Amino acid sequence: MMSVWSRPQFLHLGLFFAAYVLGCGFAQALAIVPGITVSIWPPGGVFIATLILTSPYSWPWWILAGCLAEMFAQFVWFHSPLPAGFLIYIGNALGAT
Repeated sequence: MMSVWSRPQFLHLGLFFAAYVLGCGFAQALAIVPGITVSIWPPGGVFIATLILTSPYSWPWWILAGCLAEMFAQFVWFHSPLPAGFLIYIGNALGAT
């Protein structure tokens, strides 16, 4: 029987984190105007695929890992203030769910 909050393996969460961050970097590399505009957003696809392939009971863990990955990527590649990065993440998470 599954618990209400079934935690995925840390390895899977770490791989998701890495794929999300690398997807952010890839989007930045493909930007029409580097540093300003992002034309595609691969992490959104990674997020949607992860939620489709996993149990809804584990979604809070994936959402938390996605938030941490987004904050890290916003800091490293986009240099956005923390509140702006969080609002961007909220939009991404709502688009994925």
